[in-house]
Amino acid sequence: MPDVRAQGNVTVVDSAVSADSLQVPQDTLWKLGGDMSLTLAQVSLANWAAGGENTLSGFLEFHAFADYEKDKVSWENTFNMGLGALREGGSEDPFKKNNDQLILTSRYSQQLRKNLALTGLLDMRTQILPGYRYSFVDSLNMETRKRTSRFLAPGYLVTSLGVSYVRKDLLKLNFSPISGKFTLVLDDSLSAVGAYGVVPGTTSRSQFGYSITLNLKKQFTESIEFRTNLLLFSDYQEMDVNWESYLRFKINEYLSSYITNQVIWDRDIEVNRDDGTLGPAVQLRTAINVGLAFDF
Repeated sequence: MPDVRAQGNVTVVDSAVSADSLQVPQDTLWKLGGDMSLTLAQVSLANWAAGGENTLSGFLEFHAFADYEKDKVSWENTFNMGLGALREGGSEDPFKKNNDQLILTSRYSQQLRKNLALTGLLDMRTQILPGYRYSFVDSLNMETRKRTSRFLAPGYLVTSLGVSYVRKDLLKLNFSPISGKFTLVLDDSLSAVGAYGVVPGTTSRSQFGYSITLNLKKQFTESIEFRTNLLLFSDYQEMDVNWESYLRFKINEYLSSYITNQVIWDRDIEVNRDDGTLGPAVQLRTAINVGLAFDF
């Protein structure tokens, strides 16, 4: 049987066993692992002179990976999910999302020389729950909402073939002169108005150009970890940007603090801007959480 060892948050299946019982090639290595965090917060007020609102919030982050390596071939797969919601007021008030993302990446590489590889990349992004734009109507004295997104509306698929510079377990930089971005809007009401850049009445859009991806992971100490992922895509007219950063402070075996940050620029996404107008803008999301955390 292979020797299975736990190294931090990574399970290593070591094929270094005797030749007689060898079932997995000695140069084959799988690494499986991930982490999950859950944060819950509640504020309840009764006869509180200073004023305020009752609040209830929850935040879930899940990261997993499955990496394969044999000879000069590597295949790296990651799955990231984030979901958060907040309710202000009593039980009759609705929960509103403050985070919702589903990301799957797969990278297949053939080493050309030291630190250099030919790489094919697939990056799929969408969300889990419907999203809404809220507005308050004075004449009705109530808040209304309009659905702006849902699962696979939008969904983004980026595929690319290019060359990567790799420093193992630290840095992966990929440049692809051959890249495609496919936008899905699988919702009739959203596709009818041409949301997210699709032609009105259609459910998909194809763009071709070049892309650059950067993945950096640094373990500063046993309890401090930093990760950042940058995805750039250009159709030779304008650059789309999706940049995520993640900093983790491990307090003890079950408690951790997280700081996450995301920056998005996409000219095809309309948002409610600070000046009250509707149109493309730089999107920013920052979250600081302390909660239960598990490595596996």
